[in-house]
Amino acid sequence: MYIFHLAPKPSPRSGYLWTMELEAPSNSSPALANGILYTGSGNKLLAIDTQDQEIQWVFETGDIIRSSPALTGSAVIVGSQDGYLYSVDINTGEKLWGIKTEDKITSSPAVSDLTVYVGSHDGNLYAIE
Repeated sequence: MYIFHLAPKPSPRSGYLWTMELEAPSNSSPALANGILYTGSGNKLLAIDTQDQEIQWVFETGDIIRSSPALTGSAVIVGSQDGYLYSVDINTGEKLWGIKTEDKITSSPAVSDLTVYVGSHDGNLYAIE
């Protein structure tokens, strides 16, 4: 509201909890589950514990992540500008699978039941079971 001049400027301590310096810019919105924050930073997907602000694991892709991660019960799904849609184990950061498209992925995946949907710059919408 403050940004649009619809509310007064908040006090400096308004809601501020912590900050963490990342190696590269974060170009996507994070996802949060069970106290772990999942976000892209450059070409890396990070899992950050929100209690102690420690990185739990790092998964590296072939190019920048602009896609916001989507969470399933056991995986984090994220696209990369390397053209892959990745499924990463939510606990270990190990790659479960990767699907190659014909161009970069900057859109955020959507998960419904057991299907993952994502758009690619190749002009296709992918549905993966």
